Amino acid sequence: MTLGLVKLIVEPPSSAVALGKQLIQQAREQPLPNLSTETILNILETIIVYKFPHLTAQEVASMFAISDLKKTKVYAEAYQEGQQEALTRERALVVRLLKRKVGELPKATLAYVDWLSPMQLEELAEALLDFGELADLDNWLSQLTEKGVEITEMLTQGLGTLELSVKEQIAGLTLEQLGLLKQTVAENLTEDGLMDWLKQQSRNEKGE
Repeated sequence: MTLGLVKLIVEPPSSAVALGKQLIQQAREQPLPNLSTETILNILETIIVYKFPHLTAQEVASMFAISDLKKTKVYAEAYQEGQQEALTRERALVVRLLKRKVGELPKATLAYVDWLSPMQLEELAEALLDFGELADLDNWLSQLTEKGVEITEMLTQGLGTLELSVKEQIAGLTLEQLGLLKQTVAENLTEDGLMDWLKQQSRNEKGE
């Protein structure tokens, strides 16, 4: 269910309908132990209205053939924003979900989330389901920063000064990727090896 919610955020509208129906059914039949069915449906509601900004709330509810999608303020807010670029919509969606989980976000935190790469944003979308308070989000962001700095320093010690483009690529890696890179660095990673590793991560992101 958790991975399904994350997948729905980036799923193309053409296939999001089928996935949405499947997740809604799962929410009713097999709710997560740490999330009530109502909470999951609220999250689905937020995701769905962002995936179909051109439809009315009634059309969305009819499309999914359920009455659980409540016609709340989130509909009006989502439709007023209109069509945006896919990444912008996904970023706004993650922020909205964060607010539902931990409350209002400080400006500095919002700025940090706005800086996250698409891969990091997707990882955060999965992680936030386990957040209970703002401190959980702060800890997650701190881990991302600290691990990124740690890996960059390790690479600098072993390979010398890194090019800006390489630093930027490392700054956009997820916590999981940074962990994998740390293991690779420990195996006497060469400069060419680092470039190949980063290229592979980019290909993985694109599904190649």
